[in-house]
Amino acid sequence: MTGIALSVDLSDVEGGLCRLFDAMGDLKPMLDSIGETVAKNARHRFETGKGPGGEKWEPSTSAWAGGTTLVGRGHLRDSVNHVVSGNEVTVGSNVDYAAIHQFGGKIEPKNGKYLVFQVGGAWAKVSSVTLPARPYLGLEPDDEQAITDIVEDYLQLALQGGRA
Repeated sequence: MTGIALSVDLSDVEGGLCRLFDAMGDLKPMLDSIGETVAKNARHRFETGKGPGGEKWEPSTSAWAGGTTLVGRGHLRDSVNHVVSGNEVTVGSNVDYAAIHQFGGKIEPKNGKYLVFQVGGAWAKVSSVTLPARPYLGLEPDDEQAITDIVEDYLQLALQGGRA
């Protein structure tokens, strides 16, 4: 996955927990559930305009024109997904501009002296643009509790001799 990602890796679990995970069988359903929960919550941040810590995003020119910050046509929001691989789930986006929105940064032209783009129906020609960080990936206490609940459910099934 290119762009930006958040990973949860369970491969370092040792001893008794490893045996318990073995009793659980395939971890993919548990990790899939964790990934979908975290991805869903990240997509919801595009509706609230707030990062994982609850900090409101700085409005974009789209918001000033009556739109929604970071939404536009919804490509970034809709690209947030998860992938399960082995004992790991990765949540992120594969669009090439995902990281600049997560972390912020300066955009400069690759070819030529200027960036040329349309803003509110007018064309702009600038030497660079600095975007503020508008984090949409990350874990909040609610996410952490949801992950804990999912893992506890799977562990309870394993302790009862069932398979998740």
